[in-house]
Amino acid sequence: MRPVALLLLMALLAVQLVLAEETPSQAASEEAAPAKTTLLGRAMPAFPKSLMFTEQDRQRIAALLADRPVAAATAGGPAAAVDAQAPELRPNVYLSALVYTSPGDWSAWINGLRFRPGSAEKGVRAVKATPRWVEMDIDTVEGLTVRVRLSPNQTYLSSQDKIVDGIVP
Repeated sequence: MRPVALLLLMALLAVQLVLAEETPSQAASEEAAPAKTTLLGRAMPAFPKSLMFTEQDRQRIAALLADRPVAAATAGGPAAAVDAQAPELRPNVYLSALVYTSPGDWSAWINGLRFRPGSAEKGVRAVKATPRWVEMDIDTVEGLTVRVRLSPNQTYLSSQDKIVDGIVP
């Protein structure tokens, strides 16, 4: 069986070599062929470099891109320039649970962390609690402190300065 397969493989290679020698190269065929024309006999226009923009639009875009600041491109690309200019976002504050025993003995789970009377972490300080809500001071990016009163399953949207029900990441 192997000798037959080997003979067939050699025959296929020989046929391909013969066909390759008989077929003229693409460059030679382009030289021999006349210039491409449309159905009306006019010369075919060159294929455009962009299917969306005209040549003038493409040149304007290239000129605008050339005027970009070089420092942004060399310092890590456009993403680095955008990150450097974007203001720091303030995180939302979510009160998931509150266990209240007395004014001096309570626990609140804020953004997944346990807070007790007088505790502070990540810009949030629990100030006071009742059986229904927790009052806390939240540091802002501007350096100001905002006092917020949240009930369990409420979120303080720091970017909008608003309290909503449910968890908002």
